[in-house]
Amino acid sequence: LLTNTWYDPYVVFKYGLNTSPKIYLKKYIYFLILLIITIIVSLYLCSFIEFNTILDIINKFIICIIIPNLIFLLAFYKKDEFKYFLELLNKFKMLILHYIKLIKKY
Repeated sequence: LLTNTWYDPYVVFKYGLNTSPKIYLKKYIYFLILLIITIIVSLYLCSFIEFNTILDIINKFIICIIIPNLIFLLAFYKKDEFKYFLELLNKFKMLILHYIKLIKKY
C-alpha cells in the first residue's frame, strides 16, 4: 500500500504529465503533517475525559467532530479549493430551497 501511495503519483507526473512531482509531494506532506497534528490535538483533548458515563462518550464525540473540522477550516479557508467547495455548498443550498418552495406550492 505504501509503495503505491508514493510511486503511482511519481510515475503519473514524471511520465504521464512530463512535470516534476515536487508540488504534489509538498502538498501530500503538508496534508500528512496536518492530519498528524489533528490526531494529536484530538487525542490530547480527549485524554482529559474518562469513560464513566454516556455524557463522557458524547463529550468525546463532540471533541472529535469539532476539533478536526476547526483545524482543517483554519488550514484551508484561504485556499481556492475551499472557496470552490463553499460555492458548491451554496448552489446545493439554493437547489434545496428551490425544491422546498416547489413542494410548498403543492
